[in-house]
Order: sequence, then C-alpha cells, then structure tokens
Amino acid sequence: IDTAANRGRSPTIISAAFFGMLIGTYFFGTISDYIGRRPGFQITVGIFALFTGLCGAAQSVFQLMALRFCAGLGIGGFIPVDTAVISEYMPARRRGMMVALAAAGVPLGGFLAAWIASIVIPNFGWRALFLVGVTPAIIILAFRWFVPETPRFLLSKGRVAEAERSVRW
Repeated sequence: IDTAANRGRSPTIISAAFFGMLIGTYFFGTISDYIGRRPGFQITVGIFALFTGLCGAAQSVFQLMALRFCAGLGIGGFIPVDTAVISEYMPARRRGMMVALAAAGVPLGGFLAAWIASIVIPNFGWRALFLVGVTPAIIILAFRWFVPETPRFLLSKGRVAEAERSVRW
C-alpha cells in the first residue's frame, strides 16, 4: 500500500474511521436501548477488534479505508453504550466523575496509540500496528463477558429478578 500514488492519503484513511464512528455512535446508541447494554458493548468491541485486525491484511488504500470505516463503527458504538453502562451502574454521587474519566480515556488512548505506532511501525511495519491494536480489544471483550446487563435496562424490560442479580453483582 505504501506506494508513491498512495502517499498523502493518510488523512482520508483516518477520516474513514471518524465517519464510521459518527454512524456507529448513533446506530449502536439507539440499538442498545432495544437489545441491551451488554450485547451492545460486546458487539461493538467485537466489530472494532475484527475490522482492526483485518486492516493489517488490506491490499489497497480503498480496502484499508473500508476496513477503518467498519472499525470506526465499533469505536463509535461503544462510546454511548459504555457511557450508558457507567451511568446505569454508578451511584449518583460518582456518576459524573466516572463518565468524565471514561471520556478522558479517548484522548489518552489516542496518545498511547500514537506512541505505540512510533515504536511498532519503524520496526515491524504498519500492518503489525493493526495486530497490536487488536490485543486490548480482545482483553476488553473477554473482561466484558463477565459484566451483567445493567439493572436499569432489565427493569425497563420487566426482568426484575435478573435486575436484582445484576445489582448484587
């Protein structure tokens, strides 16, 4: 992909991910109201992990842009879903602080990703960077498997016994 004809297209590739994030935020924020927070965050992180890993196999700039767009759907999707999960689990006195800390993780993650890229790309190439990027997503996906559905969502669906178990968790 690194050819003279493709140089200078990095902003377009990055923009594809941001456009995916825009759509993913709206779509998964809405759909998690219907299917639940737990499936919502599992699906969004799974989408991000899958398409980020596939980016390393892209054979053209256009494939890479399409895969980054799809990864962006997952990234954008887990922002409102995670905010809902935090808001629905946290007591009112800590809710604002926890949502703010989670929001601070986005720019911190961007800084960390740029630092890791500065090490990985010169030593292993750009494809390896996408494989490295999948690792935290897989860890989060595994961790989130154990997080139950939020009590507020369960109560909104009339599932009182499950909501009580979720509160005890």
